Amino acid sequence: MDRPTALATPMKDAASSVIRLWDGVIERAEQLDGDDWLRPTPDRDMDVRALVVHLTTTLSPAAARGATTILLEQLRATRDAQAVRLSGLAEEADEAGQAGAQSTRGQRLLRASCLDMFVHAHDLSVALGHEPDLDDSAAATEACRYLMPMVGHLLTGEVGLAPASSVRLDVAGLQPPPGQPGTDVVTATPAALVLLLSGRGDADAWRERGALSWSGPTADAFVRRARLFS
Repeated sequence: MDRPTALATPMKDAASSVIRLWDGVIERAEQLDGDDWLRPTPDRDMDVRALVVHLTTTLSPAAARGATTILLEQLRATRDAQAVRLSGLAEEADEAGQAGAQSTRGQRLLRASCLDMFVHAHDLSVALGHEPDLDDSAAATEACRYLMPMVGHLLTGEVGLAPASSVRLDVAGLQPPPGQPGTDVVTATPAALVLLLSGRGDADAWRERGALSWSGPTADAFVRRARLFS
């Protein structure tokens, strides 16, 4: 008798998508040579080597400064550990969702991992001269869901608009956050919005790629100034 196939869920898809990002990072890291390790990334505090070290959370400072073979071994080991962790978070989120929970610990942690790895994979890719990937993977979509509740804070804290000001976000495949009746509109793909709010690229660049558009002065202020990371 055939074994039943496990049904895909949004959380399982997100976990698999993050692992594919890990695999892409490892593939690129294995091809690094010489000065590639010293290339700057979009994160002003990190070159390529520092980014890879950041991803290998188990390395001691001495090992981080050591041979690249050790660094790559630890990168692969961290990927395998993350695969187990993310699978567990997906299971936890699905079980809680089946019990009726609207927002769960597993869901939040998995979405945070989507954001973290999506941005890191982007940074490594751009540092090595590749075009930014604007494909709306499950990781990009769940990262965007993680960020959507922060829009109000970005409008009032970072953009400096009055609390009553609002921008309606129309993101492909996502419901807008509650309380967004504004006439100014930002339309974006999940990947473009995640990268924009993470301080990667700029609004005009993503608009030229057909991944972002906006209308109204409040929307213009939002796409140019709302950033989680500088």
